Amino acid sequence: MSTVAIPRSTRPTDPGRLHRRRLIVGALVVVLASGGILALRLTTRSSGATAVSAPSPRFVPIPADPAIEQGWGIRFVALILGADRGVLDVRYQVTNTAKSPRIHGGTASNPDPNLAVKSLPTFIRESDGNKILPTSAMMHFEHYHFQTETLGSTYSILYGNSGGLLHVGDKVTIVMADGLKLQHVVVAS
Repeated sequence: MSTVAIPRSTRPTDPGRLHRRRLIVGALVVVLASGGILALRLTTRSSGATAVSAPSPRFVPIPADPAIEQGWGIRFVALILGADRGVLDVRYQVTNTAKSPRIHGGTASNPDPNLAVKSLPTFIRESDGNKILPTSAMMHFEHYHFQTETLGSTYSILYGNSGGLLHVGDKVTIVMADGLKLQHVVVAS
């Protein structure tokens, strides 16, 4: 068998045509590489990472309790899970400045940290009775040390949500130190 050389086309090469071919081949390589990377990422993702989270429940206002307002001088306005659901932010509004320091325990002239913890509320998850106790309070200011609580102002007490006990949408009962209860409070985010 003999080999015969086939001469190249005698027609001159069109530089515009060659440039278009290179652009098409380059674009095709980019598209295929991107598709491959995307496919690889989707197949190596954990199943939990691809789950779509449920929308947060709509904010449900906290019911008012005249007995707590009368006895404690406060109205609870929100229970909010924050810090990646690790902190329960308990917000209250002052309705009576003469009685509102009661939640902090002690008096302005004799603050007592142990009495302050005993004065804080407990939160009971209504579905199973599990509790977040006053000893879970992480940040609790005795406001009379730093400022005078003013009528209508809102303040926070931060509790640790140990073990992720509470979830957004859970219903809780707030139990005050004297036994007064505020039921069906929905935890928000």
